Amino acid sequence: MLTDRIEELAPILLPEGVKAGREWRAGSKGSKSIILASGGRHRRGTYTDWEQGGKGQSPLFAVAELICNGSMRDAVAWSRSFLGIEKMHGDELELARKRSEERRAAEEKRAAAAAHKRARTARGIWHNAAPLEGSPAAAYLEGSRGIDLARLGTFPGALRYRPDVYCKARQGHYPAMVSSLWRLGEPKMIAVHRTFLDVHEDGRVTKAAGVDPVRSILGSWPGAVIPLTRGEAGTRWKDIKEGELVCLGEGIEEGLSVAMVKPAWRCAAVGFVGNFGQVLLPVWCHVVLAVNNDAVGSPAHVAIYGGETPGGRRVPGAIAELEDKGHVVRTAHPPAEFADWNDFLRGIRRE
Repeated sequence: MLTDRIEELAPILLPEGVKAGREWRAGSKGSKSIILASGGRHRRGTYTDWEQGGKGQSPLFAVAELICNGSMRDAVAWSRSFLGIEKMHGDELELARKRSEERRAAEEKRAAAAAHKRARTARGIWHNAAPLEGSPAAAYLEGSRGIDLARLGTFPGALRYRPDVYCKARQGHYPAMVSSLWRLGEPKMIAVHRTFLDVHEDGRVTKAAGVDPVRSILGSWPGAVIPLTRGEAGTRWKDIKEGELVCLGEGIEEGLSVAMVKPAWRCAAVGFVGNFGQVLLPVWCHVVLAVNNDAVGSPAHVAIYGGETPGGRRVPGAIAELEDKGHVVRTAHPPAEFADWNDFLRGIRRE
């Protein structure tokens, strides 16, 4: 029933938030979100703290976490008061529940149609893009990021280039590197990752200036990866064998940087730190998480290793989540004087 009034509830739970599409977002770069309209992996009403692993929670859990200091008992009492059902009994309560179920079913039907439309649009963007080789996207990776694509042996097929991708921040169509995301074992790509670019007159290609966020994903991406290299196995990603080593980096640039240092590894990008633990691999693997040198106790560090959130809730972290799926997991950090793997590749030390 809380879900039926989520548009009213979300600003109470996250008063500092703003509406962003089908979500109510708050926190650093929208790290906390409440789904206002279903679509993708999470249903309407789902509360997610992306800095703490990205696990979707119910509206009642959000009330407990954000209003009632973790007490589920107090959350139930608060919710009954909010919904006005403290004095409802018998037929009245059953009728309210029935209406709630009918509204939920209708919302799920609308959400499924919207998700199908987003996936179709994402496929259209990627399938109508040009190959990476010789494109401004390749110039960006090689010139701005120091990634020698020729050394990889083949250009990543998941990465392409389009000169005319719509950019909401600039309200127009601009160049972008577009990358396909796949849930391994599924026959079709499910989302597209966009990195907007500035192509300069002198031939340089850089990340688009003044665009926030400069990277965005269209489609249902949790659990999916951007395949980058096949490593020494050389087989397709859908043909991964049991016990094979798979390296996951947060971003495309980090994943390719690791591939430059460790060419024998099969590498992919997950797009966001909260997606590490959600990745779905078809068989058990030796998984290496290529992570940044984030401060111990920081939200990103907790999302990987587990720990206590700023709200006092303990989360297992991506390592534990992947181990629960049967994988053998370890992490790989760049040397301490570098912030991330791409800085290590380029020799850019931290101040």
